[in-house]
Amino acid sequence: MDGGGELKSYRGVALAGGQSPERVRTVQHDIDLVLALAAIGAAKLYAVSLDARVSPEARLHAGELVRVAAAEGDAPAGLDCGRMDRVLAALVDPGDAHPMFYCSKADTKQPGFNPYGVPRRDK
Repeated sequence: MDGGGELKSYRGVALAGGQSPERVRTVQHDIDLVLALAAIGAAKLYAVSLDARVSPEARLHAGELVRVAAAEGDAPAGLDCGRMDRVLAALVDPGDAHPMFYCSKADTKQPGFNPYGVPRRDK
């Protein structure tokens, strides 16, 4: 925590600043989910990394874990890591941040995107 009491990371995962305590709890829950799924395998983590309903911090961490699994030969064949990398790169690009939702503009172009399932920035 910094001097203002704002949490900067959770379980080794950096948190975006300026979030409400309620939003931080949601992000922490998502990070816990990713860490639990890490024991199951890269395919589940891959799905989480592309899921716009999951907080960006957790999605980015899931993507990191998928890359590690792929480098170690523990990821199943058929994962499109290029697609995952493009989607996750958009999450960290301020110019690609969606103005209303906690996701990127690139997420809205993903198959099956449902804006009603994605948390809004104003809530």
